[in-house]
Amino acid sequence: VVVLTVLMTIPAVQTRVAHWLGNFASERLGAEVRIDRVSIKPFGPIAFDGVYVGDFHGDTLFAVGSLRVNGLRILPRRQLVQMSSLELDGGRFALATAAGDVHSNLTNIVNKLASGDTTTTEGGDWTIRCDRFRLEGLHFSFHDGNTEPIPFGVDFKHVDVRNATLVGHHLLVLGDSIGAHIEGLALEERSGLVLEQLAGGIWVSPRGIHLDAMRLRTPRSELVGSLELGTERWSDHENFTQLVNLRIDLDSSRMDFADVAYFATTLEGIELPIMIQGRVRGTVADLKGRGLTIHFGDRSYFKGSADIMGLPDWQGTFMMLDIDELRTDHGDLASVPIPP
Repeated sequence: VVVLTVLMTIPAVQTRVAHWLGNFASERLGAEVRIDRVSIKPFGPIAFDGVYVGDFHGDTLFAVGSLRVNGLRILPRRQLVQMSSLELDGGRFALATAAGDVHSNLTNIVNKLASGDTTTTEGGDWTIRCDRFRLEGLHFSFHDGNTEPIPFGVDFKHVDVRNATLVGHHLLVLGDSIGAHIEGLALEERSGLVLEQLAGGIWVSPRGIHLDAMRLRTPRSELVGSLELGTERWSDHENFTQLVNLRIDLDSSRMDFADVAYFATTLEGIELPIMIQGRVRGTVADLKGRGLTIHFGDRSYFKGSADIMGLPDWQGTFMMLDIDELRTDHGDLASVPIPP
């Protein structure tokens, strides 16, 4: 035992064992698994380089250029994985559902692993905790081969996020829910959406996306406050205007409807920057604003409340305003985009 323990501290031996484990996993799983290099130091970080896992179609499921984990503890009885820090560079996660298949490539692999597990697990889902994390050069995609991509906007059936960077602390993964305090998130999506910075406390689950102490910046917009996108299930995002309940509290913020259009695609082509402060509730199709202060154009100003029903069908939209103060002129009104 002592000799084996000493041998396992040698990087060359660790790498040979990693190669053997990769080959063994490939044979048992029926998909390619590869680990180019591993380094485990007593009381030090665990490092993996060149990790690759394929799917049953011979395509990439996920790949990692470099992964460093510090303070790893696995507690099976508590169903807990805990880390003091995690650093990942050059990650690729290619989630996909093949045409004619009802499950994703990840689900198919998980199901095969579960079918070979004869043990029972009590106590519900495993929990993953990480004190600090930094992920750079991420490329995440999801493509459903059973649907065609939409021509404009964020398509939740065909997502492709490139060159993402994520830094934060207090990461918690519990079942299908994820929470963390984000210090900085930046990404580019195939639709053209660019997120320059997102910071705040976030919780993501099938019940929605909750973001507190939010600072969100795109090339056109900058929002400060809190944001909640309430849903009953993940698929509600596919009908954003009707099924996603908004709960937004904004301090003085700049918002351009061109960014909203990425999610409410019938607003495509509309560019209307406004300065806004106040509370917004409801769906895009039935919005209610209270305590609103809105500036647009060169001289226009609105203070009061507003109910807007019927969006994104502009011709069928009804607006009711409770005006405390209003100032505008023909020049600013002429700048408001009117469909088509």
